[in-house]
Amino acid sequence: MRVARLSSVYSDELDAPNFLHGLIGTALRSKIVPLGSPANVARDYIHIDNVCRLLEAIALRGQRPVYNVASGENVSNARLADLLGSLTGARIDCGPADPALRSPVIRIDAITEDFGIRPKSLEWQLRRMLGGRIPAKAAS
Repeated sequence: MRVARLSSVYSDELDAPNFLHGLIGTALRSKIVPLGSPANVARDYIHIDNVCRLLEAIALRGQRPVYNVASGENVSNARLADLLGSLTGARIDCGPADPALRSPVIRIDAITEDFGIRPKSLEWQLRRMLGGRIPAKAAS
């Protein structure tokens, strides 16, 4: 038996009911998006395609009892706001940073060492996903 610990999973289906998809949808529809969550809060986002590849590899070839299924890269709300702003033309306003909140980076050594899989970054995936979906207001 193996345990797969998943981080924040997202897909190309932008109508999925989760934080990232909701934020993307709002940014595509609105010029100003109040996020409210502190700017320094960070999450590790991993695309469902990477999750599926990793779960298959863990099931078929895994040797360790526990695997972190994550990208190994935290993306802060501030960075996410900048990235989505550049891709959609929306201004995403984060709440003030809260120094008491810390987001540790998830170690993915096991998946890179055992399977040679390094998940693509959120930035790379968002550029691919939103390439043809940017509204006219953001293209100008």
